[in-house]
Amino acid sequence: MSPSETRQRHLVWWGVFLSFAALYLLTTQRGVGWQDSGIFQYRILQGVWYAGEGLARAHPLYTALGRLILRLPLGAYTWRLNALSGIGMALAVANLAAILLELESRPWVAVAGAAILGVAHTPWWLATIAEVYTLGVAGLTLEILLLLRLIDHPRPRTAIALALVCGLGFSLHNLALVGMAVYGLVGLILLVQRHLPLWVIPAAAGAFTVGGGLLVGMIVQQALETGLWPAIHSALFGIYASQVMTVLPSLGNLRNNLALTALNFGSLLLPLLLWGIWRAKERVGRTKAAALIGLFAIELLFVIRYDVPDQFTFMLPTLATIAVLAGIGLDDLADRRPRLAWSAALVSILLPPLLYGLIPLAAHRLGIDLTRARALPYRDEMRYWVTPWKHNETSAQRFAQEALAQVAPDGILIADWTTIDTLRVQQTLTGEHPEVAIYAISRWRNVWQNGSGESDPYRLQEEHGIWIVSPVKRYAPSSILHYADTEQEGVLYRVTLHPEVRAEQ
Repeated sequence: MSPSETRQRHLVWWGVFLSFAALYLLTTQRGVGWQDSGIFQYRILQGVWYAGEGLARAHPLYTALGRLILRLPLGAYTWRLNALSGIGMALAVANLAAILLELESRPWVAVAGAAILGVAHTPWWLATIAEVYTLGVAGLTLEILLLLRLIDHPRPRTAIALALVCGLGFSLHNLALVGMAVYGLVGLILLVQRHLPLWVIPAAAGAFTVGGGLLVGMIVQQALETGLWPAIHSALFGIYASQVMTVLPSLGNLRNNLALTALNFGSLLLPLLLWGIWRAKERVGRTKAAALIGLFAIELLFVIRYDVPDQFTFMLPTLATIAVLAGIGLDDLADRRPRLAWSAALVSILLPPLLYGLIPLAAHRLGIDLTRARALPYRDEMRYWVTPWKHNETSAQRFAQEALAQVAPDGILIADWTTIDTLRVQQTLTGEHPEVAIYAISRWRNVWQNGSGESDPYRLQEEHGIWIVSPVKRYAPSSILHYADTEQEGVLYRVTLHPEVRAEQ
């Protein structure tokens, strides 16, 4: 590669990275978040490396990076941690541009292909809240780049570097293991063809162990306590083995996830993908085409049968592989119909943001609303899920502020997993209402079953008052749903335990 080509590639990478880093940082959520975002914010704030939900939920490299972010004097802590996701996604988008240049695409195609991924719904949505996936896909795109270079020039150092990056990805999220089936097959073929020496195998294994050292260390520690297989099972599945091993997703999760996934294709991404698959062999060669299509297939197969409520977020690695193949399709189209290729690129970059802004407005005017098991205060469900930019999305922070003030000075607030860490982060960061006790449902269950003396539930009610976030099954203790009255006050529900139950006891 000539110096001018190297310089051009560097300019493209940095141009794409800085552009999308700016976009994501400007649209990053400023305050506390709901659900997993709040959970990450609280765990990192408290330095919790493992919360007992299985090592699959530990994400130690993400926690380490978050702890570094915690020390940076660059604005509010919540914004900094949320912004880390944007930096991860900007790296992934820039890496995609480098991949397309590696495949000898035109520079403008590389930039356009990267931008199409960058404005797609799931990437942008995840880039604005505290989440681990964007950093994981930054690693995946780097893996793809190294894989392509390994196929072109089978050098031991490239194979070892690929294994190292895979290990780092494993320490971020075990989703990184999915693509290793393709990398391993390519490596095996190169070994059989004697393009790589046998000593690469232990060297690559060592590099993976070093990269995944944080999680590998946790596995070893747990293996010493519980045995090897329980530790491995914990790292691979956590408490979600049934969802990971399922064949088909449940209908309850499928509808919303299909709708949210479809937002990624409010462009010409799907036609470009199909054209890229059709033309891949001629454009990039049989080996690269097989590797890229195989990687896309295995990522897609994993996610379509992964039965979890937030399934659409796990589409991110699949979308990265789709974008690579779509970029190949766009480059081939540029050969045949340059004007059509330019038009396809512009439509695919400009149309999605318009859809994200207009769909919630149209839905509200037509009376269409997302139905949820329970409503969260101040959260417009349609806007929250459809619109990826979150710089002006403050529902979690407004709820936490008002809920803590409502329960003050020393009330008890029982919160579910969606809201509990939102409340804890707000309380910890602001120092407001420190005497408010925030109970997990499991803690209240223990009080209800075993409470006595100062922990007697009726005494707690009389002396402090008890509130819950939602009087809905799965979001409130069953004892309260069965043996108490709830009345909405402000953003919470006040609990009044039935006196006859106490008499029976």
